[in-house]
Order: sequence, then C-alpha cells, then structure tokens
Amino acid sequence: KSSFRLNRPNKDHWHWFAIGRAGFGISSTISAGMERIGVELYISNDADKFFFNTLLAQKDAIEKEFGEALDWQELSGKKASRIALFRLGVDPSNEAQFPDLHQWMMTKMDRFKAAFAARVKALPLTSSVDSEDSETPHEE
Repeated sequence: KSSFRLNRPNKDHWHWFAIGRAGFGISSTISAGMERIGVELYISNDADKFFFNTLLAQKDAIEKEFGEALDWQELSGKKASRIALFRLGVDPSNEAQFPDLHQWMMTKMDRFKAAFAARVKALPLTSSVDSEDSETPHEE
C-alpha cells in the first residue's frame, strides 16, 4: 500500500524515488559488503549546503516527527548531502531475510516521505541548482 513503485530493475546498489522537487529524492540502498540496508533523503546539486542546512535547522522537529534519530551527512567537499537511516548487521543477499528487509525499507521510506516531502517543497529557491528530478549517482 506504499506510494513507492520500482519502475525498472536496477543493477546498482540503490533506487531513487522522486519526492516532488528537483534535486531531492528518497533513496533505498543495500550493501552486502557493509552488511546494511538504508533509506535516505538524498540532496543533489547543493554545493553550498543551503538546503541541507535549512533542513538541519529543523532537525529536532524532523526527528521527533520521524520517530528516531537520523544520520545527517553534509558530505563536505561534495555537491550532495544526505539524511539517512541504516539497519546494520543484515545480509541483503540472504533471500530468507528479504520479506523482513523489504518491510523495513518500505516502512522507513514512507516515514521519510511523511517527514520530508512538505518540507522539501517549502524550501526557498535560493540555492545553487534546482534542476529536473533525475536519478543521481550516490557519492560514498
């Protein structure tokens, strides 16, 4: 019953989902090597960190609404930033874990959308680039 749908299979370790504004997306990630899965708000083309810092100023309210602490990653020296939540100690390649891992991801993605969609749309158009919504490669 989620609003998130995969448009096509992806060989990458992440999927990008539009959140209603160019340069922002909710991304689901998997890393078998790091034994983790994650969900994040990915902010691309924010070299001056304007959008990230505007959201960071609302950190307490966002985390209270979301229901748990988030990992706020400015990614200094990069054009992008992310606000993430990871589930550690899992094996994303173990098919027996798929139902539990998929449920965790969908629940967190829905919560990310609820906590961030309106805030992202309300951000002023003052930063570096506000280009079209597109899949953006992740910077690790």
